[in-house]
Amino acid sequence: MERKVVMKKIGIVGKGLIGRRLRERLEEAGYKIAFFLGRQAAEDFPGLLVRRDPGVVFVAISTLDHGEAARDYILACVQAEIPVITAEKGALAYHAMALKEHLSRIGFSAAVGGGTLMLQYARSRNLVGFAGPVEIQGVFNGTSNFILDEMSRGRGLGEACAEASRLGYAEPGASSPLELINGELGDVVRKCCVFFNTTLAGPLDSLTPERLGSFVFGPEGLEKLARQGGNHRLIVSFSRSRKKPREKVVGTGVSATLGGWQISAGFRQISPADAIWLPGGVGNALHIVEGELGSGGKYTLSGPGAGAEPTTSAMLNDFENLTG
Repeated sequence: MERKVVMKKIGIVGKGLIGRRLRERLEEAGYKIAFFLGRQAAEDFPGLLVRRDPGVVFVAISTLDHGEAARDYILACVQAEIPVITAEKGALAYHAMALKEHLSRIGFSAAVGGGTLMLQYARSRNLVGFAGPVEIQGVFNGTSNFILDEMSRGRGLGEACAEASRLGYAEPGASSPLELINGELGDVVRKCCVFFNTTLAGPLDSLTPERLGSFVFGPEGLEKLARQGGNHRLIVSFSRSRKKPREKVVGTGVSATLGGWQISAGFRQISPADAIWLPGGVGNALHIVEGELGSGGKYTLSGPGAGAEPTTSAMLNDFENLTG
């Protein structure tokens, strides 16, 4: 990573896989670490910012609450006029209105899409300002995509889940396939909210997980996924048209309507049309169709999803953009 400016010390909050890999990559590039804190950082975090004087802060904690911890770290940095970069999803899912006016000082590309930088891409297309219909489909969860892709190749659900955990793709804390799948479903709901709040929302719109709904499997749903999952993918949809969104086949899914957009997420059976954009393995993807019957064009973006390397790459890209 080539530095464009002389940078002061850098602070990192989060000592998990992402935080540790960030520290390694930053130190390899010659940066000095002002502090490297666990999730429960110093009680007086604003005071710590004054004492350690970081030029940038990375917030690399997982979402174990409703985003309050990350929100508070982010706002403390904003108030101290320190650029802050986060991969955490809860802050922008639950507290978008508190953060919306500060987005220019916050790097959040890693919150959705891993290394694809899909939030940057979607924002650059100005989909809110497009006059005609817009259909957006996406794979926002690389872990579930990896599991279902492995099942399409003949692996059982349990074996695919174990492999996802072994490779470090799964949300932390899962001890069974049911816990793993439900953890990833919660991740998808939060990412749907972050995507909407940062790319599609009007000035007064804010999509929260409570509004979108809960998305949890029980043992029977997991059994059904185990039988049918090989020809399904976990797909999110944002539609601003008269078309009715496609049904979810496995599980109930979630849905909401806000600001003229129909929003949904669920396990969907793959159609021939999906083959042109669906990613393989642990990939994430975004497929945008603009205009009536695609008259404005079709646009696809894909790349690596879950894992420490693509996530830290997205965060370091934000670092370059905020400080270059």
